Amino acid sequence: MINVFLNNKSHSVEAEKNLYDFLVQHHQLKEYVAVTINNNLVVRRDFKTTLLKPNDRVDILVPMQGG
Repeated sequence: MINVFLNNKSHSVEAEKNLYDFLVQHHQLKEYVAVTINNNLVVRRDFKTTLLKPNDRVDILVPMQGG
């Protein structure tokens, strides 16, 4: 098991878990989201090939309307 942070909250996950499965497991895979790992944008096509590493910081960014 490794420790990964999702929006600053710690989660234990299996080693070698990919970002796609992690997002599905935490109900965060939505059509309109941007995802960063350690402040680096991960494009949707790379979710399944991006493996999480110990202490990665995953942030979910949801677009907001405003002015």
